[in-house]
Amino acid sequence: MTRAAWASTRSEARTDNTPEQQAEDVHAVIAAIDAGPVELFASSGGAVTALALVAAHPDDVTTLVAHEPPLIDVLPDADHARSAQQAYQAIYQEKGWGAGMAAFMAMTAWQGEYTDAYAAQPPPDPAQFGMPTDDDGSREDPLLSGVSNAITDYRPDVDALHAAPTRVVIAVGIES
Repeated sequence: MTRAAWASTRSEARTDNTPEQQAEDVHAVIAAIDAGPVELFASSGGAVTALALVAAHPDDVTTLVAHEPPLIDVLPDADHARSAQQAYQAIYQEKGWGAGMAAFMAMTAWQGEYTDAYAAQPPPDPAQFGMPTDDDGSREDPLLSGVSNAITDYRPDVDALHAAPTRVVIAVGIES
């Protein structure tokens, strides 16, 4: 695929953020610069995109280290984790970026599975996280607005990942 053809597949006005589309973008870049197969380290949403890339284009990647892919539905506490996601998004919609980001940070700092005790906490004070307390009125943050929910909703194609020649390593931090 030529660079012009690849560029024409994307529109500046697009807001979708699906792992499958992003995987196609990464595949197009690898092909455009004739770099494949590659070794790939990807973190968070990028790790989800990388899993979709390996499932769709297994010959593009020899080794993938997928660091903490936020795949809610594969967690043992998926229902509580989904509720925690919905809570920080609701806080963002109600109170703005600083409050939403503080709620997201509190969610990611929670140790262990999400429980009723997590849900019973009051929303955090944005100032405690160094976030602005004033609402700037915008509601377009890709993480907080829900635009990127396709990433956390993604279900990896486990059969395709097992069939791929790619070595896939799911990595996590010691405290995360």
